[in-house]
Amino acid sequence: VLIDDPGPVLGQAFVRALRAGDAVAAAHLGPQVLVRRGREVRVLSDSGAVAVETRGVALGDARRDERVLVRNVRSGRRLDAIAVGADEVRVR
Repeated sequence: VLIDDPGPVLGQAFVRALRAGDAVAAAHLGPQVLVRRGREVRVLSDSGAVAVETRGVALGDARRDERVLVRNVRSGRRLDAIAVGADEVRVR
């Protein structure tokens, strides 16, 4: 399927390389990687009226709503988190 309307593909990323002159098809695109291994991320947590934010380092890559392990910068603990934005994760 060739893309004739760019609206639905805005915010998508290439999932495989294309050569110059190749037509872009929907199969070439997928969700962007929001969290990259080794990058510092913002770690968010909330429970009711209390919200906490700290810094961590991503131990893997993740797209929106994918699980990723993050190492807390202060404590060194590994946290199981969900990618929610660019360099931003949420823990439960």
